[in-house]
Amino acid sequence: LEPCTADADAHCAECTRGGCTLDMYRTGCTPESDAVCVSCSQGGCPEGHFRGACEPDSDAQCTACSTGGCREGFYRTGCSATADARCLSCSVLGCSESHYLRPCGADTDTACLPCSSGSCGAG
Repeated sequence: LEPCTADADAHCAECTRGGCTLDMYRTGCTPESDAVCVSCSQGGCPEGHFRGACEPDSDAQCTACSTGGCREGFYRTGCSATADARCLSCSVLGCSESHYLRPCGADTDTACLPCSSGSCGAG
């Protein structure tokens, strides 16, 4: 509430919107006080969710990680507390003689793995 002056009666003023620094948002506007800038929430989301960026007038929200498949030649890398899962290009590797190539999978990159050194039993 803006106070009464010699030229005008008391009146409600609009709350300030936006204008906060990076990683902050504006909240807390009431009939008695203007909104203030506060820090955006970080992490703290349940498993399978990430916290995105906050908006000028709202805190960052926990969002479910995307689970869709990637196109051929790509694999999905995991979701973290602050970033959604994403598709990355599969690595192109040449393995040494004592290793074999494990192809890129839905959620794993291509890798060279050591060959087994055991022997087969009689059967």
